[in-house]
Amino acid sequence: MAKCQICNGFEIGKGTTLPYSTWTELVLSSPCHYCQLLVEAINAVNGEILPDKQQSHRSAQNDTKFGRSINVEIQDHGIVYVRSYRNGRGRVEVRLEFFRSAHHGPQASSIGTSQLSLRGEIAARPGDPEMWDFLRSSLQTCLKEHSACINEQDPTWFPERLLSVRVCDGKPSIKIIETRHQRPQSAYIALSHCWGSTQFVSTTSENLQFHKHMIDSASLSRTFQDVITVAQRLDVSYIWIDSLCIIQDQEDDWARHAEQMDKIYENALFVVAAVSSPAGSVPFLGPDAPTNRQAYGAVDLTYTIKDEAGIDGPIVATKVRRLDPRISSRWVHGPLEERAWAMQERYCAVRAIFFTREEVKWHCRVGTGCECYGALQPANDKWRPPRQKDLSDDGGEVLKEWRDVVTMYSSRNLTYKTDRLPALAGIASRFHSSLQSKYVAGLWEVEIPFNLSWYRRDLTDSSADTPLIPPSMENGVPTWSWASNFGICDWLWKYPTDDYGKVQLESQVDIARINCVPSASNVFGALKPGSYIELHGRVVPAVMESDAYGCSSVQREGFHPQLVILDCKTRPIVDSDSLGNMRRDPSFDDLELDHGHVQDMASEVEQDTSTRNRGNVFCLLLYTGTFLGKSQACVLILGQVPDAEGMAYQRLGLGCGKLEGHYWSSLYDSRKTWALWKGWEDLEQWEEWERWFADSELHSAKIF
Repeated sequence: MAKCQICNGFEIGKGTTLPYSTWTELVLSSPCHYCQLLVEAINAVNGEILPDKQQSHRSAQNDTKFGRSINVEIQDHGIVYVRSYRNGRGRVEVRLEFFRSAHHGPQASSIGTSQLSLRGEIAARPGDPEMWDFLRSSLQTCLKEHSACINEQDPTWFPERLLSVRVCDGKPSIKIIETRHQRPQSAYIALSHCWGSTQFVSTTSENLQFHKHMIDSASLSRTFQDVITVAQRLDVSYIWIDSLCIIQDQEDDWARHAEQMDKIYENALFVVAAVSSPAGSVPFLGPDAPTNRQAYGAVDLTYTIKDEAGIDGPIVATKVRRLDPRISSRWVHGPLEERAWAMQERYCAVRAIFFTREEVKWHCRVGTGCECYGALQPANDKWRPPRQKDLSDDGGEVLKEWRDVVTMYSSRNLTYKTDRLPALAGIASRFHSSLQSKYVAGLWEVEIPFNLSWYRRDLTDSSADTPLIPPSMENGVPTWSWASNFGICDWLWKYPTDDYGKVQLESQVDIARINCVPSASNVFGALKPGSYIELHGRVVPAVMESDAYGCSSVQREGFHPQLVILDCKTRPIVDSDSLGNMRRDPSFDDLELDHGHVQDMASEVEQDTSTRNRGNVFCLLLYTGTFLGKSQACVLILGQVPDAEGMAYQRLGLGCGKLEGHYWSSLYDSRKTWALWKGWEDLEQWEEWERWFADSELHSAKIF
């Protein structure tokens, strides 16, 4: 029996590519039972692909005009891709997944040569029985089989306060217990959530004693009510919620809990992550929770198996649904994923349940799972904290992972800019156990000076024609740390190897002193004012120019101007008629550290983009990199400021070269095509660094 040219008889591989109108006409009238199954599946998942008769006439005209065609590709495990092409450019119209369900009747094990996988079904609503069945199964599997997860936790450790949740007369009875006086009888769970701007019940000095007696569940936010439901459904009697278990108007209570935040989330039986809720007023369970589940519901299909002679065989059943990366165990996306504190809560958790708009997902140190998959699979989780036993033989790998963590973390939003370091403290403590190096304002002493070469990626990787450079963020962190800066942080030469060879990095400074004093007992948290680093190296004076876009250069007489990546807005401080010293522009007073809001704020400021600020700066040669015999420089751009003990500096930006053959070598060349770079095309990217510093003197620079 000849294979169907449309669906290829559902044998693994691609069918024939046909004009769009021809394909739709043939597949709709095809006697092939696999084509009929395909039509039924497409109509169930995305009925807009197959046109009616009037649309078919227009489609034939468009096929000729736009060169439209379509193709069906059959993959194993019941995966089908329907791709369309337009003037040679293709896109996926729909992805289908045919599968077997454990709750289905007699079912097919394959369609053609494509074997069907056993999969779970996504509950129609968050909170339906099927969802709880998946969560109970995942939790029990982990508790019974995952010794690695159990060994990560200390079952005798509890937070200072917990919410005790009991059921009395069918209603939840909630109160705060202090664990040093009232020992919990079982494990607790912890909530990771977005607070939002709406006021909700929290614990203060005034109501603490009342909350120890009773908390009215009806007064709690919808998110809090839902986590209580999770506890009841999964037989947990204790919950930790930050706003209820930390006294909100006592700074010392907050600081003490912030120091233990990693332990709070690590030792929880599991963390409930309300990923889909942008605020406490938005539930993640029930009919009014935000959800996209309806787009991924499974549809029952039946078809008749035919033998090679075309004789009908038994009638079998299968299921089909839209296949999408969002319905997989590793895809976690939603409002909570934009919050900086939530990253630490996720990172430290041994087990976590993510309530997303699409489905519920399970993560633990050993396995991941989701409703659509229905079973736990081995974890390959980038959020797993490093351990001494894993990485003690390669500190470079730990440092590489730290830089990746900082890049991801710096892309997230904070309510308070002073939380830039505290919200990362729990993760930092985990890395300290592997590195055994002093932690200094978001960096590690063992890798200074090389990771002083961070830069603000928002400017470097964006070709927008609007001013993106924000004002300076005055948050108590020294300017040489990435945590003093707003925006996504990235690193120059962060991976010193590639397929072509290895970059040799050589420090050009001596570290005279690092004065980095924590403001509280948590050595990984906020710092006391006046923290600084003192470097001894080659320094030359220069004049810096910059515009409203953040395009900037440094100049010396007799040399080509060199490219600078600014950390933030700068302006010269002029005390006389002479050229003033360039300084960071400290006008960033907004409390909400939201990337979109701050970029909008920077764009809305009326600025003359044709005007360039000019001021005196100093260039400190930090280190050099050599690749295939070529050498380039990394240079700190410093602004000099008065200090009680003499002269001090603040970091303004980074001057850096490129090494041909590496992925970052295109970062600077690509800028020259942007409209905002008009008039800056001739910058040399530190090509002349050896000449620049040939006549330099050794100098000590104390950078605050």
